[in-house]
Amino acid sequence: MILPATKKFVDHAISQMLDGNAIVYPTDTIYGFGADATNKEAINKINTMKQRNAPLSIMVNSIDRIHRFGCINNEQLNILNTYLPGPFTFLLHKKKSPLSDLISAGSEKIGIRIPNHPFCSQLTTALGPIVTTSVNLHKENPINDPVVINNKFNNVFIYSDGSIERGISSTIVDISESEINILRQGEGTI
Repeated sequence: MILPATKKFVDHAISQMLDGNAIVYPTDTIYGFGADATNKEAINKINTMKQRNAPLSIMVNSIDRIHRFGCINNEQLNILNTYLPGPFTFLLHKKKSPLSDLISAGSEKIGIRIPNHPFCSQLTTALGPIVTTSVNLHKENPINDPVVINNKFNNVFIYSDGSIERGISSTIVDISESEINILRQGEGTI
């Protein structure tokens, strides 16, 4: 079912995630699957829908929240302050936290985003950390048309603000060693 990605439906989306469901929502780059980042069963649902088991990223609402999940020194903090919110996923060494172990999938690092999109900010402010990953099957291109998403994944609520025309994934940047190492060039430029 497709609903508007507006403040009016934030509580609905939060309710879905608190009930252990995955949702689909728009970001500043592409549509994403999301779920409560502390709920193992919800994360398993996303992995099943994507037909893969690999590390996932989380999105949060502020750089202050990143401190809870990733190790940050002053150099890394300067990088984060320069580029977030925005179309980037930054990799940091992870900290012990209430996040599900399925997110890191055995990695010592965690990917963290702060999308520049009001619906994402409202979701993460209300719920806390949310899993974020592209809406697609493993090794396929991201799907950015809500109608196509609904046809392919019809068992999930989709919060839509229309098709995302450009639809390029975030740039993935590993700053875990305090240096900028671009792992995937996407929407953002550093």
